[in-house]
Amino acid sequence: MNIILLIAYTIPFSLAGLAVYITNEMKCSSDFWTLGHRFEDKRLQMAANFIGEYMYYLVHLEFPCVADLSMCLLINSCSIYLQEFMKNVKDIHLSHLLARSIVVQHDYSIIEENIRNLKEILSIPLLISLLNGLFNLFLVLTTLLKYGVTQCKMIELMTRAFIGIVNIVPLVICSSKIPENMMKIKETFGLLIEKHQLHFRHKGKGFSILKRIERKNEIYLSAYGMIDFKRSFLLTAFGSLLTYGLLVSNLD
Repeated sequence: MNIILLIAYTIPFSLAGLAVYITNEMKCSSDFWTLGHRFEDKRLQMAANFIGEYMYYLVHLEFPCVADLSMCLLINSCSIYLQEFMKNVKDIHLSHLLARSIVVQHDYSIIEENIRNLKEILSIPLLISLLNGLFNLFLVLTTLLKYGVTQCKMIELMTRAFIGIVNIVPLVICSSKIPENMMKIKETFGLLIEKHQLHFRHKGKGFSILKRIERKNEIYLSAYGMIDFKRSFLLTAFGSLLTYGLLVSNLD
């Protein structure tokens, strides 16, 4: 965790230095950050460009990465609770599981409530992160297909592509673990019910409680209720980006 944060904090500094070096070596236009004004002293121009590039990468790269990391940690904590719950259920003997069925249901209901609260809290942040990622990837794709890559724009395009991937892939993978773990819990209870169905007939209350958990629906995190975060969404998103990128690149 500390290493990831250290990398996130040092990347803008490194990219700013690299961008200034490329601008200086390739004789690219370097008066953007000085609003068209060029310093006679080359060192002052490079310093102004470095400050501008650093602030740009600080806002455009570091903040989204830290925000996505924070959301992934929150989502992963719920996944860990589900995994621990499933492990505890597997370790409990059948007779003890039936005796503690009310406690088991109560624990699972608390986890479900936490996941629903997390879904509501992250609804808008996930939408913003998703739109930001799709916009950056679409911009990179259309630029590559229509104009190609120039050395002066290489760093910016690579940064935008990195931001687009970071905004989408980790969040989708982390979010999809919640319904996947819930499905595994349902399958575990389903196998227990099927395996010991005759024994359950004499344990009506415990059977009904386990059956109730086994019939519960999975909870999917979503981007403001419009898109459910599943692994299959990655294929859909990148396929759509490629399709629209090709269409835009062929426009006159």
